[in-house]
Amino acid sequence: MPLNWQSLKIEAGNSSAEVRATVISELDQFGDRVRALLAAKGLRDSDSPLFGLWSLFVFIQRDRVVIAFLQPSGTFLVSIMDWRE
Repeated sequence: MPLNWQSLKIEAGNSSAEVRATVISELDQFGDRVRALLAAKGLRDSDSPLFGLWSLFVFIQRDRVVIAFLQPSGTFLVSIMDWRE
């Protein structure tokens, strides 16, 4: 089951669609692992901020990918996905 990609309202950056699709697939697999760990502890998805409203910053270098999930803040609570290579 994928993460909450529908909540993202703004997308920016310079990464290719292929790179983005690969990272999104990996993040969805990460979400599946987190979901399984939550269930093993008797917790719901909603007990983790990973399954709520968030913004995402992805920084891609040749040999690594750095990903930061951030809680939206401010007046409008707009979620943003920013990709940088």
